[in-house]
Amino acid sequence: MYELAATWGEDSNSGVSFASPNGIAIDSSDNVYVTEFRGNRVQKFTSDGDLITQWGAGGVENGQFRNPTGIALDREGNVYVSESGNSRVQKFTSDGQWQASWGDLGNGDGQFRSAMVLAIDSDGNFYV
Repeated sequence: MYELAATWGEDSNSGVSFASPNGIAIDSSDNVYVTEFRGNRVQKFTSDGDLITQWGAGGVENGQFRNPTGIALDREGNVYVSESGNSRVQKFTSDGQWQASWGDLGNGDGQFRSAMVLAIDSDGNFYV
């Protein structure tokens, strides 16, 4: 169970700023990952709120985002981010190196109208 010990963001003194934080995930080392819907990036923090790294920018290329929403981690520590604006999911290493992406706009198999919430079950199946 996690206990809120501090506040991060514009109203705190941590120097951390968010542009519409949306998704959150915590890895096995208690690092915290946050997607920013308007900021078009992912930020990674220690459990104490210290910024470790961040990645992303607005756009449609690999490693760029248009309104990232969901975020999930697999057993190996890879980071998956769903984007409502680009209707896709991107895979990154834990330090933000792009690995792969899938999905596009549509109603067919492997397509999304808007990829929002993302989850991975214990068998490694993805739910978008």
